[in-house]
Amino acid sequence: ILNSSGFAAYTLKKISDTRIVLGMNASGSASYNIIRLDKKNLPPEPPANLTATNSSGTISLSWDAVVATETFLVDGTTPVKQSEGAASSYKIQSKDAADGTYTELATATSNSYTDTITSGTTRWYRVFAVNEYGTSKGSNVVSISYSE
Repeated sequence: ILNSSGFAAYTLKKISDTRIVLGMNASGSASYNIIRLDKKNLPPEPPANLTATNSSGTISLSWDAVVATETFLVDGTTPVKQSEGAASSYKIQSKDAADGTYTELATATSNSYTDTITSGTTRWYRVFAVNEYGTSKGSNVVSISYSE
């Protein structure tokens, strides 16, 4: 970044997807200021590939687990491994009508869940990933019907 005289007053360096370093050399002095900007930790990505299977009214839901992504940051000359974005649990929601309102069905700590429905029922499901930074957007929606 250049000042009004055309000299480099600031340097801006992206050192990872989550970290930027802004440096300034104070003109005419031996001081050098560095500001490291770290992106705020974010909620996990939404679960993908939600599927539902029916076995006599026992509904088995499964989805891709939301796992951590790892990045290597350079802090001076030392690489630092950073891992973030994993889901610690999943919120499962369901509704019994296409235009109905979703309700919280359960919380799971793995990427599967089993529900039971009665004959003549159609149910819609969606799943959210949760970690210490918040809740993801919803997964794809699946519907399944059961009749004897």
